[in-house]
This record gives sequence, C-alpha cells and structure tokens, in this order.
Amino acid sequence: MKHLIKKATIPGEKNYVNVELTHNEAEDMIQLNELDSASIKSERKCVECGYEPLKTKEGIIYCQNCGSSYKVFNDKVFEIL
Repeated sequence: MKHLIKKATIPGEKNYVNVELTHNEAEDMIQLNELDSASIKSERKCVECGYEPLKTKEGIIYCQNCGSSYKVFNDKVFEIL
C-alpha cells in the first residue's frame, strides 16, 4: 500500500508527493507494455503523469509527483497498485 503525504515546499515551487513505501510481496502488480517499460528503465519518466526523473528507494522506482511506483523483475517492469 502506498501512502501519499504532501511535503511543504517554498512558495512557487512544485509540491512533491512523499511516498512511504510499505509494499509487501502480496501487492497487486500489473506488467507494463514495452514502450512504458522503456520509459521507466531508460528515460526514468513516469507513465502515469509524465514527470521525470523518477527516484529509487528500497528497489522500488517511484514518482515524486503522483506517487506511482514500479518494480523491475527479470527485465520486465510492473506497476505496483
């Protein structure tokens, strides 16, 4: 499960989402198509909102803008729901 918490920012700057990663192995995941996978792996760009660059924490790639998170298994990318 992901918990989204707004962080305070300087006025005029973009508000980022602080993603608390509490995923477990039973989380629902969907495999992304090849184009979306390439966007995550090479461009480091979120397929949900287009934000870049993505961050990595504890082996999970996540977006600071919308909170979407992704995991790479055997060279395939999955979105964690």
